[in-house]
Amino acid sequence: MIKEERGLEPKTPATGPAAKVLENCPHADQVKMLRVSSEDAKGPTYGRYLGSKLLGEEEFCMQIDAHMDFEDDWDKQLLDMWGE
Repeated sequence: MIKEERGLEPKTPATGPAAKVLENCPHADQVKMLRVSSEDAKGPTYGRYLGSKLLGEEEFCMQIDAHMDFEDDWDKQLLDMWGE
């Protein structure tokens, strides 16, 4: 089952596990989340497609998954690169 926890409608409140994840996030109103059960997962290409459906008219979007590692100050580096 694909469960929209937040995202396709503006200001959709998080429910279930997403509510717990976002409760201490100061930018929770900017987070969009879609959970897919393992039975419905069809691989990374399909996952990225589903992620693209969450996009509105954002100026910037970053999509990550559980297999990503981050360097120290990754956010500053990203903003510096984006500004070049």
